Amino acid sequence: MKIFTNRAILQSLFISVFFVSVSLFIAAEELGRILAKVNNEVITSRDLDDYCAVISYKLSENDPDFNCNGSVSRKKALDRLIEDKLILAEAKREAFEVPEEWIAAKYQKAVDSYPSRDLFENSLIQRGLTVPGLKEKIKEQFLTQMALQRRIRVMISVSPPEIVEYYNRFKDRFVSQPIYVFWIGKSKDIPKLAEMTESQYKEVLNRIEASISELKPDIAKPLSTLEPKQSEIFTMDGFEYVIYLESIKAAKSLSLEESQEIIKSLIWQEKFTEKFESWIAGLKKEAIIKIYEESL
Repeated sequence: MKIFTNRAILQSLFISVFFVSVSLFIAAEELGRILAKVNNEVITSRDLDDYCAVISYKLSENDPDFNCNGSVSRKKALDRLIEDKLILAEAKREAFEVPEEWIAAKYQKAVDSYPSRDLFENSLIQRGLTVPGLKEKIKEQFLTQMALQRRIRVMISVSPPEIVEYYNRFKDRFVSQPIYVFWIGKSKDIPKLAEMTESQYKEVLNRIEASISELKPDIAKPLSTLEPKQSEIFTMDGFEYVIYLESIKAAKSLSLEESQEIIKSLIWQEKFTEKFESWIAGLKKEAIIKIYEESL
């Protein structure tokens, strides 16, 4: 039979407490620092990292260009994550159901944005995500959209008189962009480029009319530096191209008919923003939210 001294017992207890503390510390580190609490739910730095990783797949329909780069953007991302938590809680209370085929289609869209499946899976690893984790986030996004549809979108309408009134009030804003009339083709197919006349350009190049905003950046950049009747050779997708600017059609005022879809979208977005901010303010007022600024 072993007999333990008081010192041996104390040493044994110290070792046990030490290893328990280390285990808890490691577990806490893996979960991340606590950034905020929303009601009874904790948001950690790992949660925010996962949220930012999902955003990077451009799955959000409301703001596909949103990112988490920089401390200011992370603060905005945390604010959005808190709002999403509140909206998701509302969606769960409504007991919305997301069809599996919706999740599968959205997931496949993320996969298809990469040249290969291997590159996509490597991107998941680099972002600390898993396939089930990404699919769960996609499901939550659908639940959030369902809640927004039920609570806000179905309540918004834009009437023809509103469109007319908006057009009359801001008529000077509705102006078309300048239209560039240009010719483009691969330069290797065009011999003695410098000696060619305008009529010869038109025999071997493709004619395009478009505003700068409608063009690929690789085309828009060289085109925007040209004056009418000038040409330039540039590289795009590993090939050399020649671009010849024929003319620039000046911007013109748009009619009510030409502007009405744009105006309808603008009015709808204004109404959505107003209703969303009012609704989310009410959810925040009813919730218990604590943000630990020093943890960001």
